Amino acid sequence: MLKIIEAIPHALGADLSSVADMRAIADEILRDGTVYCFKRCLLSEPIDVLRQALFDHYRTVPAVKTDYDNPQLMNSNYHAVEQGVSTYQKTLHFYHAYLFNDMAKLPATLYPVRDVFHSLAVLHNALTGEKRGLMQEYAGGSFRPQIFQYPVGGGMFAAHVHALQPQKIGVILGFSKRGRDFQNGGSGFELPNGAILDTGREHDIGDILLFRYDLKHWVTPCDIASSVDLNKSHGRWTAVLPIY
Repeated sequence: MLKIIEAIPHALGADLSSVADMRAIADEILRDGTVYCFKRCLLSEPIDVLRQALFDHYRTVPAVKTDYDNPQLMNSNYHAVEQGVSTYQKTLHFYHAYLFNDMAKLPATLYPVRDVFHSLAVLHNALTGEKRGLMQEYAGGSFRPQIFQYPVGGGMFAAHVHALQPQKIGVILGFSKRGRDFQNGGSGFELPNGAILDTGREHDIGDILLFRYDLKHWVTPCDIASSVDLNKSHGRWTAVLPIY
């Protein structure tokens, strides 16, 4: 089941803990597997500006290959085009990933990245009762801010699952506009009763999806009939805040 809450749009960096009764929502998500969508939770205009600044900046920075066994890389800011079979999830995927493991070293044009993930971190803590901070290491897992571009022409992530702990609740912020930046593609879930939930039409820029982290989920292909062009910023973009 998908439940939608109409939120008052907030500025990037705002405290989102009072958007709704977070503990009651968290209890329902964890107990029943309900997926929530907070509509228009963050203002779309500053997201548009930040998305383009992010794309423009990293066009001048060489992409690298993700290596989870490389501590230097895992503690830096970098971007990578992920395609083929994921070495971590063991599933097919195709997306452009931007990872922020040292946000203190971001250029001034990308300072709003910190604001985005501050809002998501406060929201996640309100849901879970945790007190994790950004840019802090925790023995049980730390926030790893990430932004994904699923390019027009087939950007996707095949079905996969995560362990419930320590994340408990997954958070997905819509970071581009359906009907303008892309036409088709979105997050899907297999609910505890076996039903399939496609959030593609409901989840848009500034909206936040919340889901139980051990639900099987996927990202359907973005505008698969179009040509791929990684030199363009169009496509479906999302911001996520995993813990590992």
